[in-house]
Amino acid sequence: MKPPPTHHQPRPADAERDLRAVARAQKLLLWHVLVLVLVTAGQCVAPVNAPAGVAAAKLALYLVVTLLTITQGVRLSLAMGGSGAMTWVAGLLLCVPILNFALLASLNARATDLLRAHGVRVGVMGAPQSEIRKLAPGVCRSCGYDLTGLAADRCPECGYLRIT
Repeated sequence: MKPPPTHHQPRPADAERDLRAVARAQKLLLWHVLVLVLVTAGQCVAPVNAPAGVAAAKLALYLVVTLLTITQGVRLSLAMGGSGAMTWVAGLLLCVPILNFALLASLNARATDLLRAHGVRVGVMGAPQSEIRKLAPGVCRSCGYDLTGLAADRCPECGYLRIT
């Protein structure tokens, strides 16, 4: 049996946060941002003889994707424990082009730091599903072993010390 890991133990102050909600919201936000970047780039490209409806459709698509991205940014901020009033102020600031990308990058960095502080591997597009599953209650944070009903403080699979 290998020695139990001594790093990546959850901090008690963050115990009440639903890290699965943070990881899922971050993952969705990153996908929304990717689509927003593509739609924003598409605004710059227009066929020479395009009908007037094409520009209107592209603008409508941009507005819908922007609103969805703002909504997801607010969801992530709330999942990370942001105060309601400041989260909505930030949500309004996300309506400002260019500033929105800077605010979203900052929000993503804070979510990544929070998840990594709890031992979650976070990649370019957020935490993989295998890591998010490890955040479920009653599951070992290190290996994903189901600890439901076990009285021991250590995971029998990997030796990880769980904090209760």
